[in-house]
Amino acid sequence: MMKKIILSFIVLLSISCDSDPLSILDECGVSGGDNTTCTDECGVINGDNTTCTDECGVINGDNSTCNGDRLYVALQGMGNKVAILDTDDLDLIEMINIDFSDGSMMMEMPHYIAIDDGNYNFSQGYWFVTTMGSSSVGMFSLDSNELIDVVSLESPPALFEIDPASNTLYVSRMPNVDLLGSGMAMGSASSVIDKITYSSDGMLLDNTGYDTNHPSPHAISINEEYSKIITASLTEDFIARINLVSGDIVSTSLDPSVNPTPIPNINRLKPLEIVQANGFAFITCMGGEWGENNENINGQVQVWDVENLVKVSEYQFGSNSNPWHIAHDDQENTVYVALSGYTDGSEGESAIIKFHYSSDGHLGLDWENRSSDLKLLHGIDVGPYGGNDLYVSSRDGSIYKLNKTTGAIESTQNLTTDEMPYPAPGGIKFVHIP
Repeated sequence: MMKKIILSFIVLLSISCDSDPLSILDECGVSGGDNTTCTDECGVINGDNTTCTDECGVINGDNSTCNGDRLYVALQGMGNKVAILDTDDLDLIEMINIDFSDGSMMMEMPHYIAIDDGNYNFSQGYWFVTTMGSSSVGMFSLDSNELIDVVSLESPPALFEIDPASNTLYVSRMPNVDLLGSGMAMGSASSVIDKITYSSDGMLLDNTGYDTNHPSPHAISINEEYSKIITASLTEDFIARINLVSGDIVSTSLDPSVNPTPIPNINRLKPLEIVQANGFAFITCMGGEWGENNENINGQVQVWDVENLVKVSEYQFGSNSNPWHIAHDDQENTVYVALSGYTDGSEGESAIIKFHYSSDGHLGLDWENRSSDLKLLHGIDVGPYGGNDLYVSSRDGSIYKLNKTTGAIESTQNLTTDEMPYPAPGGIKFVHIP
């Protein structure tokens, strides 16, 4: 019986080999193959998995070098870092350590970002950050994010503007007042706008700068021709125009009916940030409780004619709105404003606002997002020309991506971690990578 079974098996195997309906697969899954056509994980025949490319086209890469627009975020709370995010989904690309004081400062407090994109030649581009804690400006390679140079200033910097045509930074001052409700004032009464030039070798501080004759010029903006700076004293409510060609400086009161001449530390309107476009300067003013009688001063956006240095319009919010940073959209000739609300985040008029403006400088409301999720708003910037993205930071750790047309929130990222429980995102800056 056993012999018959064996004989039958031999016959069947012989039939199978002759007709090839059931030929054996080799290790590559090829019928009747000889194991010479196997592919590795990279799709290479007889490969050894050493030539795989990531989504960026980099061999054995980790997808960290893909071209894609970036958002730089200054984390002015714990951590001493600048976060770099992918603008599509707000995923974290990299955290850059900020240590300009060789560890002597517990909190460097990175505050504001400026970028020279090298006209999209990133090997020749740079990004810069101000630090309130160490009173410094740092310069980094836009291509590698490596630190190039640090300049130390006499008093803490706040915001700054950049003229990439002449490789020049103009740095404003942090006032000696408690802006964030932390109980800590860390600025100065300096009235000087610092001037810093830069090259591939580093930065050089101009020892004179521009003296506005008004303390704590925090808000600052440069026009499209890089010929005029508008700045404003946060503590005196005075606006100043600096002609960068002639060096002339003129100033006037933001509200002549209250303080036609400077009143030290009036701290009434509290102008915080400025953007310039089309001959206008758009100024956010915090307002809030003021004076011995705790008068409520409405937060507002003022619009000024730069050439004549006169106010042409204003838009007022509530006294608990705290208008913070402002951004201009060159594509639409619109401005976006972040209302911070109460500095402790408990309540207040927190919102993101979009305005259009007329040829004579009057603002009109397009939309407002007053979602209950929005609080402690700080930085704001517009995405790429031709795009539809708006980015906003919150000191609660959140970064928001919004639709410019509707104001709807499309994506959110929170940078809070166990190691960094209070990142307090401040200034943000978008950079386009073609």
